[in-house]
Amino acid sequence: MHLFAKKEIDQSKALAVVFSELGDLDNAAQEIKEKAERDSELFTKDECMQYYRQALAEGGDLYLLRLDPEDRSHRKLQKTFHALANAFTKNSAADLQFSFPAALSDEQKLQCLKAFLLALPVYNPYSGSGFKPEKDLKSEDKEDVKAETEVTAAGEAGLAAQLLERARKLELANGNSEKTLKNIALIQETELSGDKLNELQALVSSVYLGRELVNERANVMTPTELAAVAELIGKQSNVEVEIFEPDAIKELGMKAFLEVAKGSDEEARLIVLRYRGKPDSDKTLALVGKGMMYDSGGYALKTTQGMFSMFGDMAGSAAVISAIRALAETKAEVNVTAIVAACENMVSGRAYRNGDIIGSMSGKTIEIFSTDAEGRLTLADAVTYASQKEHADYIVDIATLTGAVVVALGDLMTGAMSDDEELWSALSLASEKSGDLVWRLPFHEEYAELNKSDRADIKNSGGPAGRGAGTITAGHFVRAFTGNTPFLHLDIAGTSYSGSATDRKPIGASGIGVELLYNLSKEMFRE
Repeated sequence: MHLFAKKEIDQSKALAVVFSELGDLDNAAQEIKEKAERDSELFTKDECMQYYRQALAEGGDLYLLRLDPEDRSHRKLQKTFHALANAFTKNSAADLQFSFPAALSDEQKLQCLKAFLLALPVYNPYSGSGFKPEKDLKSEDKEDVKAETEVTAAGEAGLAAQLLERARKLELANGNSEKTLKNIALIQETELSGDKLNELQALVSSVYLGRELVNERANVMTPTELAAVAELIGKQSNVEVEIFEPDAIKELGMKAFLEVAKGSDEEARLIVLRYRGKPDSDKTLALVGKGMMYDSGGYALKTTQGMFSMFGDMAGSAAVISAIRALAETKAEVNVTAIVAACENMVSGRAYRNGDIIGSMSGKTIEIFSTDAEGRLTLADAVTYASQKEHADYIVDIATLTGAVVVALGDLMTGAMSDDEELWSALSLASEKSGDLVWRLPFHEEYAELNKSDRADIKNSGGPAGRGAGTITAGHFVRAFTGNTPFLHLDIAGTSYSGSATDRKPIGASGIGVELLYNLSKEMFRE
């Protein structure tokens, strides 16, 4: 991202954006002038007219946004900038120049730019996917694909490098558009600080990466490919990465994880990323993401409609991997470990069955009521690993875990449960800052009774008698494997993916959790 100096403003034919109390731009110059004369609360009338003339003279577009000085909440900014993003991608052929009045703080400027960038369409299944059937490509596109897959200067090749490079460049995938956002100009009275610009770049590119990981289809984004992404992040962002293959996972005693994984021909991977940005602190926060790379439901087979979007059942893993990248890129003073148990839940002669009783890393036995309640099984071993091996002081898990949360909250809010007020307070502050809405669900011990089994220590689903409160009982199931470690559970089944655009995201994966976990981590280590 390039920060243009003021003297460069006249050298480019560009879109000018003015934050003010002005209404929509009219085509007639006289009407523009009249608007400037009566509506110029945040800019002087002369300043407004200067921007008008400049934009019109350069043949660029000019968008005037309403910004209520009394109500500049992050969500209001997001709604405003979503509209701008839509207009920009549809109508403008120029790069973008932002002009901020001094009335906006650095934090508000950051929120404005971030909201704009995150509303842009950065994924297109034809121009952004790692898998492109050669028969569907034009000859010139084939050459592009060949170039993309060549070994990079650092020696890496393949999908992982492509995904990270696209995120770093902030590429726009908008039909046939060749725009990128790397030349967006930030033009303001007082320059946004270098730290804020770095944070903007790191956060936005990490959310883009999280979206790409979820949008990529399961025949491409396998457990081994996700592990490759993590390893490349480790090299580029100075994060320690450890990848466990099946034999090593077996040595750890992660029986529940391997029971789910054994039905697939794709090998499981346990992915651990460690970032230590506060070495003088002995406190560690574990971020555990559900890494179900594809969920057929197993022998509790999903319907065609229910199974179609299950390439996105690993959104939790995308969130924790991308969040730790953002923390590392900004050199945040936090100690965070991201843990992902990545596998597929498939049907085969090897697959586990409804009615089985299986083991776990914690030593607890689990009765399988439904093989389609598989995510909590992999999370059970992952949070046990966080507690026993990483000795985490706090555990946060994030997962597309239940359809029940969609029934309760729709696709607007993430369901949250916690047994620790410090974690909940940090989440509330993180949510307010990111604009991601969360709703705290009850987490009373009585709900845990619904997970009791007559044959094992616990069962993985409440079954017909316990059909209600499915999101809460799922959270309690995962909590049962955390020991006494303070615990926060986020169910993003409703907020991780959408078939239509909203004021928070374009069509497809939302990238939910990346900024939320980034902010939460910083709040937990704030002194």
